[in-house]
Amino acid sequence: MTYKRLLSLLALGLLTIAAAPQNTDKQLEALDWAAGPVKLTSSNATLTLPPHVFAVHGAGAQKFNKLINGDADPTLEAVAQSNEAAVYFEYTDSGYVTADDWTSVDPKSMLDGITKNTDDANADRKTAGLPALHTLGWIQEPTFDKKTNTVRWAVSLKSDDNPKPFVNSIALVLGRHGYEEITVAESTTAYKSGTAFLNGIVGGMHFSQGARYRDFISGDKLAGFGIAALVGTAAGATIAKTIGFAGLLLLLKKFGILLVAVVVGAYRWIKSKVSGAVRGT
Repeated sequence: MTYKRLLSLLALGLLTIAAAPQNTDKQLEALDWAAGPVKLTSSNATLTLPPHVFAVHGAGAQKFNKLINGDADPTLEAVAQSNEAAVYFEYTDSGYVTADDWTSVDPKSMLDGITKNTDDANADRKTAGLPALHTLGWIQEPTFDKKTNTVRWAVSLKSDDNPKPFVNSIALVLGRHGYEEITVAESTTAYKSGTAFLNGIVGGMHFSQGARYRDFISGDKLAGFGIAALVGTAAGATIAKTIGFAGLLLLLKKFGILLVAVVVGAYRWIKSKVSGAVRGT
């Protein structure tokens, strides 16, 4: 995905943008936002959402993406939103990712690479009339939970036009045939006051029997890379997308155009629905 980090920043009040066209707002509102459980078809998994979190998935998620970007993204399985964070679910059918290279993950080198990529991209941001973005450091270094076959990490970022830093926390959940990338974008305050949010999201996702990581058998398709390579690539891509799409005027989307204005209506509606649910408890 490419719009998602922009959506996250808008949703969290880290950027300001004009209101969405009314007809698009209505179409987004009409999508089948559900409190769960959610069936993730591509990954053959089920997602149980925490309280006060709503998601659109499957064909609804694809329609959501088409309304925003004008096209479909086959990796997108679901988009979820709480009153504090935006959550995105993408499945990559890469084949079985081996985990025996985990010890080669170097958090310092990884962060150095993220920082360099962030700094290098600021030249393009300046040309586009956008404020520079800076990597502040790890909020959580990459960790690998062998019991759940899940990698987690979180990075703090800051834009020159906003004194408040924000956090991208990411989980890669390994399955038999590929992996699910779960991205949570939220303010630093929300992250520090609710660090279990990503854990709750990950804990609610379960591959079906036969699609679990432990269900691998000889002869299954192999990804051709290990978890260390995947983490390095995913981290770089996550930050690159943040760099490329967090600005109001930088509308590039995979060499195309990102339509940004319509995301505001979606967030307003989701937030009102979440707030109503909270009041009703």
